[in-house]
Amino acid sequence: MSDRPLPKVTPDAEPYWELLREQGTRSVQRCTACGSVQFYPRLLCVGCGGPVEQVPVSGRGSVYSFTVVHRPPAGFADMAPYAVALVDLDEGTRAMGRVVTDDLESVRIGTRVVTIVEKTDEGEALPQFALADGGH
Repeated sequence: MSDRPLPKVTPDAEPYWELLREQGTRSVQRCTACGSVQFYPRLLCVGCGGPVEQVPVSGRGSVYSFTVVHRPPAGFADMAPYAVALVDLDEGTRAMGRVVTDDLESVRIGTRVVTIVEKTDEGEALPQFALADGGH
């Protein structure tokens, strides 16, 4: 087992993590009443209070904002320095994750990224981002 902490999966988020683990697919929730999408997983639609379903998405998007971590928290020292970004997914919601790259200078606002999935020794799947098509 690694020293890196793993996400705590709540019942509302289990369908998200299940799709990620079993299919390597990023997903978001879509409201079955109003059609809006949301991420992170919640019990009901934040817009209208309607029921939600988990739907796969492309995992592609653009960097909205980012930071480079030089002093990492416990369990992440072997990764530093690394970039963490807020990404506007093409499907209309925002997600956060590490941008996996050897060239931190190429991570900029507007950079195109795609979801990749890291499999841990514990059998978990962790969503991250990689530069898409050279990042432009």
